[in-house]
Amino acid sequence: MAYKKLDKQQLHVGMETGMFDFLSTIEVTAAPPCCGQDDAVKAIKTALQVEGSGYHVLAIGKKGTGKMECVYSIATELAATRDIEPLPDRVLLPTRNNPGVYEEIKFANGRGETFVSLSEQAVFAAFNHDNEVFTSVLHDLRGGFEARPVLDDYLQWQEDYCLMLQVADNTEYDLRQIHSVLPVMLHAGSKQGMPVIREAFAGSTSLLGAYSSDPDTGRKQVFAGSLLQASGGVLVIDARPFIENPADWRLFREILNNGLIPLNAISATQAAQPYSSLPLNGNISIECQVILI
Repeated sequence: MAYKKLDKQQLHVGMETGMFDFLSTIEVTAAPPCCGQDDAVKAIKTALQVEGSGYHVLAIGKKGTGKMECVYSIATELAATRDIEPLPDRVLLPTRNNPGVYEEIKFANGRGETFVSLSEQAVFAAFNHDNEVFTSVLHDLRGGFEARPVLDDYLQWQEDYCLMLQVADNTEYDLRQIHSVLPVMLHAGSKQGMPVIREAFAGSTSLLGAYSSDPDTGRKQVFAGSLLQASGGVLVIDARPFIENPADWRLFREILNNGLIPLNAISATQAAQPYSSLPLNGNISIECQVILI
């Protein structure tokens, strides 16, 4: 191919300012995130309005075409139009007959933290033989939350355990054993309606979060990943770096197919230090819509 040398005049294009209807770019309205592809935009909007669980979206296109920004803006726009009450808190309850196995229960927004705190107060009041505090807190637990079979069974177990602690020599118990009967806060629901989470560097830890247990006290913590943070809303994921890790991708496909996150797939990370990881068992449901890009 022959190359032709261009002079500076040929490399410069001039325009008359009179052809523009503005004096400064500050007066120019920004273009919408989604330009063109009307059918694709309509399809995404339709998919995001499907009721029920288990419906997700796959958006395919060339790299660098603005798919992530476009889809995120559609989801954000949709979220702004939905009048949603504050989302419920999600709490893990240990099971009486299956040590280490937890089942999920929901409370009204803000009540999950209260339930976990009152449960700790009741158990440690019994451990310290403080009958007055124990009786008061137990009354709050029994009367302050909507009765449900799963909750009733747990509270009865908790009460039986506390009564045993009250008459026992507390040197027979250590804190790790006591914390094994306490609930674990899984995720505090959004107070401002439908969340829209964007995950640009997806991996098993960022999606599932981390679980930890203090080696001295046994107190458990769950650090919510984006799948939990998006509960009641939409999670937009750049799937390309995720797919490059076969193990993570295989696990994520199983989670989407089953609609459940296995608790024993949640592991500790450096962010969870100084806690050490111990396994949780059981499953929690996916309660968000996932868009893979």
